[in-house]
Amino acid sequence: MTVSNNVTIGGDATADNYYHTSDRRLKSNIRPLEEGESIVAGLRPVRFNWKKGDKPSIGFIAQEVEDVLPEAVITDGNGFKAMDYDMLAAPMVATLRAQQVQIAAQQQELLYQREQIRKLVTTVTDLTAQGRSQ
Repeated sequence: MTVSNNVTIGGDATADNYYHTSDRRLKSNIRPLEEGESIVAGLRPVRFNWKKGDKPSIGFIAQEVEDVLPEAVITDGNGFKAMDYDMLAAPMVATLRAQQVQIAAQQQELLYQREQIRKLVTTVTDLTAQGRSQ
């Protein structure tokens, strides 16, 4: 089945797989996502209950997401907002990658500091031994 227009489902939908078109040949103006950390920092995860059916859930408030990632939010003809949760993956990956760089730098700094401490301990030990032998 092929659907060429928008589809709205008023309840739960289930599928074994769902794929988004993502082929490079269909995209233009491709560039790195530099602001991933600020996008993620602007997101506020919440717990809530749906008013219809009182079903508990977790997620985000579309109006709040729209402030930091407007391309992830649409507004229907009645003013209700919906969001593409999949658009959150790229900023999260960008943030994770930035954190990995920070962790690697911190590990290098920690190794350097440990070596400096080792040298200082050796120096103090040597000076203490010299003081005792005098």
